[in-house]
Amino acid sequence: MAKTVPPLKRAKPIRLNAHRSTTCVSARTLASQTDQFPSVLAFAVINAGWNDDCDAKVRRVLLMQDTATPQMLRGLQIGNHLPETDQIGLADIANVVSFSRDERVFREGDKHSFIYWLLDGSISLEMSSGIPATKALLTLGHGDVLAWSAFLAGGRMTATARVAEPTRLLRFDIQELRNLCQANHEIGFRVMEHLASQLAQRLLATRLQLLDLFHSPNGSNE
Repeated sequence: MAKTVPPLKRAKPIRLNAHRSTTCVSARTLASQTDQFPSVLAFAVINAGWNDDCDAKVRRVLLMQDTATPQMLRGLQIGNHLPETDQIGLADIANVVSFSRDERVFREGDKHSFIYWLLDGSISLEMSSGIPATKALLTLGHGDVLAWSAFLAGGRMTATARVAEPTRLLRFDIQELRNLCQANHEIGFRVMEHLASQLAQRLLATRLQLLDLFHSPNGSNE
């Protein structure tokens, strides 16, 4: 049965070069050329002569709209010092998810099974503190980590993550990421190094926010 492909939406054309004459194209090469235009991958399949001999991983990278790539990881400063094979291994257990404005990625008190990095868009972290109205604590943007406590502590979410504008997230299943970090200590070290840097920045932002609160003209120390 012929493969059907969804219509392209403002997809940029790419040059397949040597890939055009091959039966099973290099998924990673094509993905690296089309990071921001995943629908082009499906278009490239037809031009490259893809058939059922391609293995399952190649099909996933070529046809799924949620493919993660090493280029995305490098853009987020995750594993920049890892060899390419380890970057590919890290990207293989990740995927890209999209959220619309005002959606909740998770809610305060939820048990959560994923950790995220923001590719684009923004997310507001909000806390209720036991009262009906929620208060915005922090706004996350490109490169920021989300739900780190689920990965490190395995506890419940201490805030609600509300999408402030259309957002794409790089998502890792926590158990898969833990397993990879345990199996490959170099990946584990680089992931933890990155998380430590992110948490240090988050702590500094919180301290500055507290200073703002207590020293502002409308602060509680009036």
